[in-house]
Amino acid sequence: MKRGLALLVACLCCGGTAGCKKNSAEAPPVPVERVPEPARPIDAAVVIDAPPPDAGMPAHTGEVTVDELVREARLWVAPAFPDLALVTIGAHYLRPDGKLDPRYGSLALEFHTPLHPVSPIDDPDRPTGAPIAVPEPTDKPRERGCPRPVWSKGAWAYQDGFCSKRLAITGPRCTVAKIWERAIAKGAPANALAIIRLGYPNANAGWRFSIKDPLRKVDLDLWIPDDCPLQVEQ
Repeated sequence: MKRGLALLVACLCCGGTAGCKKNSAEAPPVPVERVPEPARPIDAAVVIDAPPPDAGMPAHTGEVTVDELVREARLWVAPAFPDLALVTIGAHYLRPDGKLDPRYGSLALEFHTPLHPVSPIDDPDRPTGAPIAVPEPTDKPRERGCPRPVWSKGAWAYQDGFCSKRLAITGPRCTVAKIWERAIAKGAPANALAIIRLGYPNANAGWRFSIKDPLRKVDLDLWIPDDCPLQVEQ
């Protein structure tokens, strides 16, 4: 009797080792809860506010030249992003008069952190001789939030993306109509639509001008320097 009682106590203590039957009513082990990892700090560059999709950019009721669109985009970006500069101009399906084709045309601009200090933007409403607004320097890190305005079908659309250090466009010195004029002199068909680009890697050196139409056997690719003489506004 005493031996049987001792064996029963031993089985209960050992949890069912050899020679003992484990109690089937034993409670399941309590799961160990994992402690959540602490939240990672938000990168200072990510919290830079970005405008809404429409961004309040100017609207137009009639046709405008690419030169006018580039100027107004710069004037729009400068107050909100004084640390950025225009680095790329890309116009698709451009007419010889310097305007985008209303059906196919589009203009894409990119603003990034310049490799060199930002140059002042000339406000067309500033009288000649009036003080020039110089952008204030900023030490705020920026990795994203760089604006990329796109003009298409008579309206601006706002996009943004990651930033990088790029060579800023200090001009352009030539209008896109002048680039077209030089292209025609080099054999470009005057009744066509062109794709032009100014920017990286030679931001102020020249324009890439191309017209491609395989059905009509047109494959033109030109490099035209941006070396027009500076003109003083009258």
